[in-house]
Amino acid sequence: MIAMYFGFMSMFAFAKPIMGTILVPGLSLCILLGAGTIVGSFALCLVYVVWANRFYDQAVRRILN
Repeated sequence: MIAMYFGFMSMFAFAKPIMGTILVPGLSLCILLGAGTIVGSFALCLVYVVWANRFYDQAVRRILN
């Protein structure tokens, strides 16, 4: 998540002409990548929750029992 966020912010800071590229009227590359960053953070959270439920919680139960 850190790499994804700082990659987006670095492009926003240092590659403004590229980020300002209009893909379709009303949609720039910056808006698309910003939405992708948000969706990516939710996807990473989902992956972590699935992993924790499958592996981490079972390991904790074995330790406590």
